[in-house]
Amino acid sequence: MDDDDVLRQAEEDGRHVGEALDALEAWLLTEDAYVQGGVPDEVLNYLQDHIDRLLGSHATAVAGDFVRQRAEGAGGLAGVARDRSALLDLLALIEGTPRREFELEWRADIPESPAGAA
Repeated sequence: MDDDDVLRQAEEDGRHVGEALDALEAWLLTEDAYVQGGVPDEVLNYLQDHIDRLLGSHATAVAGDFVRQRAEGAGGLAGVARDRSALLDLLALIEGTPRREFELEWRADIPESPAGAA
């Protein structure tokens, strides 16, 4: 795979992640409004179907326990929807992939010195 292919794949992955996070956020906000009686069944069902088409037929089922646990500490479903870290964790759980963590790279470079310098 050449550099162009790597960059293209990274762009596609980034687009997928962004779209998935936006869809999860919209779904959780709609679930929150539904619980409060502000959203018709059809709207909620449409978003659930969209999540399942986008991330796989198991997505909303897998999300259930995770969302319930996080909602208790985050002030409800809307709190989870607004927590980007929680959405990334949820996406990783749905896709069955470990979430990428921030990585540090340490390098020890020997400084170049003028010839003959101690």
